[in-house]
Amino acid sequence: MPGHNAVKHVRFSGRLLMLGCGSIGQGVLPLLLRHIDMPAENILILTADHRGSAVADFNGDGRLDVVVAALGAPAEIWMNESPGDSHWLELALEGTRSNRNGIGARIKVVSKSMTQYDQVSTAAGYASSSAGPVHFGLGKDAGADRIEIRWPSG
Repeated sequence: MPGHNAVKHVRFSGRLLMLGCGSIGQGVLPLLLRHIDMPAENILILTADHRGSAVADFNGDGRLDVVVAALGAPAEIWMNESPGDSHWLELALEGTRSNRNGIGARIKVVSKSMTQYDQVSTAAGYASSSAGPVHFGLGKDAGADRIEIRWPSG
């Protein structure tokens, strides 16, 4: 297939991004849209048969971007260009004795207005993997007040 290895760039800015394929695009998606309190022009619906994805902050702006694979089509990079000046924190763990990537480590981040939890993992869904630092959105909080990390090995 000509151009099969090409990459398509999609930019989304201040929109709710929804994916649908198969029955979702035909029946379930309209039902979901009834429960979203957002103007229709701010919703971007993609209905291609997407199969795999990876999430990361590819351009270092603190907004998570997505790479997706679609059946019989080039990979797509969705760059998140949503507005805002929110703060964020990324943690890249590195073990010294075992488990060099920190897989399975549990992280708790406490800031002024919220407490968040995440776990280091590369699993991201069907046929997908996302590597890299663990990302925490802090909103208006300028930083974390406390970070707790529990390694699987203790």
